[in-house]
Amino acid sequence: MNKKVVGTMNRLDVTGRMLAAVLCCAGSVACVTTKEEGDAMRRDLARMQQENAQEKQENQDRVDGLDRRIKEAGETIREMDAKQKALDERTSRTKADFGAEVNQLLSEVATLKGGLETKEYQLRERELQLGASQQSVKDLENRVAELERRLKEVEAMRAAAPAPATPPPAPVPETPKKPGLPTERQALYDFGKKAFDDGDYALGREAFDKFIKAYPKDKDLLDNTYFWSGECHYQQKAYDKAILSYQKVISEFPKSEKADAALLKMGQSFAALGFDDDAKVFFDELLQKHPKSPLVKDAKAKLDEIARKKKVAPPKPAPAKPAPKKR
Repeated sequence: MNKKVVGTMNRLDVTGRMLAAVLCCAGSVACVTTKEEGDAMRRDLARMQQENAQEKQENQDRVDGLDRRIKEAGETIREMDAKQKALDERTSRTKADFGAEVNQLLSEVATLKGGLETKEYQLRERELQLGASQQSVKDLENRVAELERRLKEVEAMRAAAPAPATPPPAPVPETPKKPGLPTERQALYDFGKKAFDDGDYALGREAFDKFIKAYPKDKDLLDNTYFWSGECHYQQKAYDKAILSYQKVISEFPKSEKADAALLKMGQSFAALGFDDDAKVFFDELLQKHPKSPLVKDAKAKLDEIARKKKVAPPKPAPAKPAPKKR
């Protein structure tokens, strides 16, 4: 309670007691005052008592109001403290959650970065391998050109030499000429596929090569054409050329219906050339990108075969010890 209000109430009590004492004295000395003066004094006293009571009530109301406001202020402070505490807890949880999310994102970024580096390494290795294959193709072409040149020289020498007296050769039956290649798109593709099915891989390859040159932007048959061209090379054991055809399907038509078969035959071609590590890359890619393909079983079998070959590989011979020097 306010000290100033309490002091005011105490003073009013003292004033009341003094007025009562005066009234008492007035009653005892009634002989000195008249009746009118006594009535006036009593009225004044009653008025003063009423004013005193009213002032006491007002002061009490002020005191009660102050107590109520102090109590409300205390409740408000407690509510603010509770809210501040809840806010602090919420802030700490938010920081912890944010830290956990940041750590998770950093882990995911590290994982993606590692996968990207692996893919880049595999791509570089594949490009190097394809570069080596292309170089092999050039070497073979140079050897063929050299053989053709020497063959021409031999034929020229034979032509210059006198012909021996021999009986005329028996007539050779004429071989039927191969039919000309069609030019219409679907007919040309069908012709090449039929030649492949019939086992005439050279004719099939010729038809598919013509299709690729005539229709380089075809959207329906070009992916299959590259694949079957690779199959013709594969059947003729020209594995390096087959790789180039299969690679066209993989790189330019990743959603082709022949994409899984091209990955399998790409791996088989590298394996046939003796590059098992490169072959394994394409078998693994088939398992990852086409897990529901019917060729998954073949890819797993080839991976098992490569693993067995690595296990039974003969150990490298130890270096020969130098012979002891003669003293």
